[in-house]
Order: sequence, then C-alpha cells, then structure tokens
Amino acid sequence: MRRHWWFAGIALSALGLFSGLWANNQPTPVSPEQIAKLIAQLGAPTFQEREQASKALEAIGEAALPALKEAAEKSTDAEIKRRASDLVRTLENKLHAEKLRQPTLISVAYHNTPLVEVLRDLTAKTGVPFEPRLAADRQAELSRKLVTLRLDQKPLWQVVDEVLAACGLRQAEPTSNVLPQVFDLEEGQLDKSKIHYSGVARVRRLSRPLPESKAEDGNRPVASETISFEVSLEPQRFIAEGQLTPVEVQLVDENGHVLKATASLVPSDQPPDKKADAAEDGAIFLQVQGGVVIANARVIAPGLRPREPRWRLVAQVGVPRSALEKAVRLRGSFDLRALSQDELVIPNPLEAPRKVYGDPNRFQVRLIQAKRDGQQVILALEFMQALQANQGRVHANPALFQDRDFRLLDENGRPYPLVGRGANVTIVNNVISQQMMLTFHLPNDNSKVDRFVVASYLPNMLQIPFEFQLAARK
Repeated sequence: MRRHWWFAGIALSALGLFSGLWANNQPTPVSPEQIAKLIAQLGAPTFQEREQASKALEAIGEAALPALKEAAEKSTDAEIKRRASDLVRTLENKLHAEKLRQPTLISVAYHNTPLVEVLRDLTAKTGVPFEPRLAADRQAELSRKLVTLRLDQKPLWQVVDEVLAACGLRQAEPTSNVLPQVFDLEEGQLDKSKIHYSGVARVRRLSRPLPESKAEDGNRPVASETISFEVSLEPQRFIAEGQLTPVEVQLVDENGHVLKATASLVPSDQPPDKKADAAEDGAIFLQVQGGVVIANARVIAPGLRPREPRWRLVAQVGVPRSALEKAVRLRGSFDLRALSQDELVIPNPLEAPRKVYGDPNRFQVRLIQAKRDGQQVILALEFMQALQANQGRVHANPALFQDRDFRLLDENGRPYPLVGRGANVTIVNNVISQQMMLTFHLPNDNSKVDRFVVASYLPNMLQIPFEFQLAARK
C-alpha cells in the first residue's frame, strides 16, 4: 500500500510537470531527480500512472534521453525497461526529424571574383545547378562582372538568393509543371515578397498560374483563381522523389480574421483513371476533394534508392476570388514526403574494431572483416532487417538492400573505385541477413585508406509552412 501512495504522489507531481510543459509549449528545465522519479513511475502499479510518466518524459524530450537509455539497458523492472526503450526510440526519431528540418548553414567569400567562378563555387557548396538564360548581347559583359560578397553561416537558400542578387541575377519562373532540376537564371532582382524560407525548403509564390489545358479552362469555376507555388528542397540533403499531400491554405483579412473560404488543389488535365499511365512518366496524382493535384515526381517505396535526384516541384491551389479580394495574407503548409541521405562512417576500417556500427532506429552494419591485399581493400559486411508479415505470410523484399551506396575514401575525401561486389542472403527466425563482400582498387601501394562510408536513403515526412503578404486589390 505504501508503494501505491508513493507512486500516487509522484503521479500528481508528474501530472503537474507534464501540464506545465505543454501549457507553455516550450521546454521547461527539469532536474535529474525529477527525471529519475518519472522513470521509476514507468513501473507504477496503475496504467494511468505509467502513462502519465511516459507522457511527461516525452514532453521533457532530449534532456531525458541519457537516463532513459540507461534504464532501457540496465533496469531490472520489465515494464520500466520496455517503456524506457519505447521512449528512447520515440525521442530519437523526433530529434532526427527535427534535425532534418534544420537548414544547412553555408559560408561564402568573394572578392572581385568573376561571376562564372561565383556560380561554379555556389553550385559546389549548395548542390544547386544554374543555367544562365541571357541575351546574346549581354553574355560577354556579364561574364566580365566581378562580385564581392561575404556571408557567414547563413541558411542555404538565403545564400543562394543573396549571391544571385549580388551577381545581378535571379531565378526565372518556371513555365510548366515539368520542372528541370536546375535554376534557370535571368537578369534582374528577385521579388523577396514572394519567397518564404521554411527550414530546408524554399517556397516561391509564382506570379502567374502555369498553363492549363482547355478541358481545365472549361471546368474551372469562374469565381475561382489559381495560385501556383514552387517548392524547392536542399538538393544535397534531400532527394525529392516524394509527393505533396493535401495542402492547408488560409486567407487572412486586414483584421487578422481567417476568411471562411475553402482552398482546393487545382485538378490536373488528366483524369484519375489515368494515374497508372502518368506515374510511369514520372508523375504523381493525389485524389483531393474530387480533384487531382499533379507533382513532377515519382512514387517511391520506403528505403529505396532514388532513380534520379529531384528537389523541385510545383503545386497549384484554387481559391475563391471573392475571398482573395478581401485577403491581405496567404498562409498554410505543405506536407512533403521526401528521401534524406543518412551516412554511416567507419573511420580507418582496416584497423577499426569488428563490431556493429550505426543507429538501430535507422540502419546498422556489422564489420566482419577488413584487409588489404596489395592494391586491393576487401571488406566483409553484414546487414540485417526484420521481415514484414503480409496477410499471414512473410515476404522478403529483394530490394531491401538496394538503397545503399558504398564509398572507400582517402584522406582528401576522394573515393577509390569499387571493382567487386558479391552478396549472399539468408533468413533465420524472420530476420533477413545479407552478407556482402566489397573489393576496392587503390592506385598504388602508397595509397592510404581514411574511412568507409555507407549511405542509405530514408523516407521522411516534412511539414513546410509558408506565409505571404498579398497586394491590395482595387
């Protein structure tokens, strides 16, 4: 009985702590003693007390991770051990997702640098390729232009736009739904009021809707107006072969009131029954409120390596013209499913311990053997993954391990060529294991091996909020 009242006392304090954390909607400093009490409460007599402790620890977040990891590994209470393990996975996944939303910080420094060299350097640092579309009589003059600019640790997309502005260039607007994975450039200054930076994404409100088919023109309600958006992800960090899911869009008047108007995704010029044919051409169709939105991306299966990098797509939204005339702001969010590249690095693999490397919540590899034979380096690896049951049958997906790239690098980051690759797959107790033998060629006997890198592509759901001021209409 004493144990029950002791847990009940912790439960009341935990409930107050949990309520305070969520009421403020921000992290509140929590002492190690409070965290320890909450972890002890994970093994409380009643389900309600255990749930309260779990929610409170989840609300605490990263600060609770070290103690939770210790409890998951060392606790002798089965319930505490189980709940702590679940919380570790939940919190690490949240932290990983939050990290994916954070923009990459870039630094550039140019002093009387020719424009051509600036664009080349900008591409190398950001992964964004550029294609100048300049009048013939302007190309020679612009090629002699010198740029002086310094930016320290600023978000990638802001660096792109500020460097282009210093060059007297801007990204041209797309002219169709099919976007090349390159920024076409033209002379002029970008209208910053039409740009919203959203973490790893850049949302651009286009000046005009993209061309529509005659069928669409005939079916479009007269009282509706189309607004087009371009969404760009950081190309080196995300491989955008994903899809836009339903969009939330709000129109706000000058008093800050949300206008009661329903925005809908603009239908494409192909009916839903042709989704399969279009998907083969690299298009995705999503059924939304009887309409279909088209994004120039391919459907992917989770964990599969992208067939080609895609980091730009377009969405078009129809809004009632009557509400648009009263609105001063447009805000909303996109949900975008994308792939991110996750890298596992084994330093000095020839001397590294033979053990399992990586994060169990993402992917792991066991280094079985690493040896050098003259100008060859041979690595033996093992990957394991639990199989998924489907209607009572367990299926092995032959593509489970096709989502990884392997690189053996020297001290300067240059890769050695992969010249041999063999694999053997076994299944034991519903766990599929793949043993791999990789052979890399070194150019000479003096070549040094610095690190071995395994790159894996993971699916992520990104929420991309945006907000734009609207020009007053007469």
